[in-house]
Amino acid sequence: KLGLSGRAAFSVILGLGCSVTAVLSARGIAYASARRRAAFAAPFVPCSARLAVFTAITAYFGLGGLTVAAMYVCGFIAAVVVLKISSAFVRTDAAEKTILEIPPYRLPSPSRVARSVWSSVSSFVVRVGSVILCVGVIMWVLSNFSVADGFTGGGENSLMCTLASLVAPVFSPLGFGNWRAVTALISGIAAKETVVSVIASLGGLGEVFASRHAAVSFLIFTCLYVPCIATLGALAKENGAKSALLSALVHTLSAYLCSYLYYSAAVLIRTDTAATAAVWSCLAAVVATAAAVLTVKTKKKRRKPQAA
Repeated sequence: KLGLSGRAAFSVILGLGCSVTAVLSARGIAYASARRRAAFAAPFVPCSARLAVFTAITAYFGLGGLTVAAMYVCGFIAAVVVLKISSAFVRTDAAEKTILEIPPYRLPSPSRVARSVWSSVSSFVVRVGSVILCVGVIMWVLSNFSVADGFTGGGENSLMCTLASLVAPVFSPLGFGNWRAVTALISGIAAKETVVSVIASLGGLGEVFASRHAAVSFLIFTCLYVPCIATLGALAKENGAKSALLSALVHTLSAYLCSYLYYSAAVLIRTDTAATAAVWSCLAAVVATAAAVLTVKTKKKRRKPQAA
C-alpha cells in the first residue's frame, strides 16, 4: 500500500525510542528510494523524549492518558500520510514489495557483539555527536548572552528570549503566542527533553498556557514539529542536506496546520456551535471524497493486471 517492504516497519517502530536510531536503521533497507522514504518518515513517530513533555503537561492539566495516546496516534497517522504522499512522487521498484525469507538465527560470539557495538557507537559519535556539540554551544550562547549586557546567565534579557519575542506572534493563532512557549520550542530543537525544564524555569506551565486547549495545541505542535538537531544531522548524513531541510519544513508546516485546526475548532465550539458544525461537516466531506477517490484508484490498479 505504501510502496515499502516490511523492513521499513523496523525503522518506524524504532522511532518510539529514538529518532536518530530510527533514521540510521534505515541503512538495512536495500533499495535507495525506500531507504530515503523510511528515514524521512520515521521522525514523525513520537520518541521517548517527547513522552516526557506529554506526561508533564497532561498531568498538570488533568488531561488523562488518552491525550498521550492520541499524540502517538497523531504521529503514526502523520508518518503514514507522508509515506502515502511520497509514494506518488517517488518511483518504487517492484522488488521492494516482495516477501523476504528470514534467515536462520544463530547466537553471536562475544567478540562479534563487541565489534558490532563499538562500530555502531563510534559511528553515532562521529556522525551525530559533532552536530550535537556545535548546536549545544550555539544554544548555550543564545540562552546566556545578550547584545547590551553581555553575559546574563539566562533570563528575559538573553538573545534567546529576544528572538522568541519576535517570533511569538506567529504562534498566537495556535493559542500559545508568548515568548516563554516559543523559547521552550526553540530549546526543544536541541533536545526535546529540555522543553519541560525550560518552561519550569520561566514560570511554570500555568504562566505559559492560558487554557487546557492551548496546552493541547502545544502538545500537538510538539508531537509533530521539527525533530531534534541530532535527528536532522543523521538525516543529512544519510539522505543529504536537502532532505534534512525538507524534513524540518514538512514537520513544521504539518505541526502548525494540525495545531491550528485543533485550536480553531476548540474556540469555535466555545463561541459558535453552528459554525463548528459547518466547519466539521466540510472537513468530513473532504475526507470522504478523498477516501472515495483513493478507493476508486486502488480498484482500477487491481483490475489492470487481471485484464492483462
